[in-house]
Amino acid sequence: MSLAVDAVTLLAFVPAALALNLTPGADMMFCVGQGLKSGPRAAVAADLGIALGGMVHVALAGLGLGALVAAHPGLFDLIRWIGVAYLLWLALQALRSGALPAAAPPGSARVPCSAPVAGSKKRSIPSSEATISRPPASTGP
Repeated sequence: MSLAVDAVTLLAFVPAALALNLTPGADMMFCVGQGLKSGPRAAVAADLGIALGGMVHVALAGLGLGALVAAHPGLFDLIRWIGVAYLLWLALQALRSGALPAAAPPGSARVPCSAPVAGSKKRSIPSSEATISRPPASTGP
């Protein structure tokens, strides 16, 4: 199995990926919000975290997650319920802390907090799966 991507697929993927990533959306608003609240370093850190989340999408697509979910539909529900449990855990942590956290001092930066923003983008998951994952090779005619 070759891991090389043919030129036609690459020429189709790059403009589509750029169009999806350059349009304003949740990612851009998150970066702008972080920049306005904590300065340029926080905005760059948010951007790096979002890029990290995008790389996770591409890696999962390349590993065949889409084909696996297509072959086992119950797996999608499992992944979805794991996400629900994670969000509930985050909500409980926020409720337990009581007050709102203090704003980060200007110039501080946190990359990991922005990766879930990229992970939750509904449009990037199908586009990654459609362009990166490959159907299994058939063994017969």
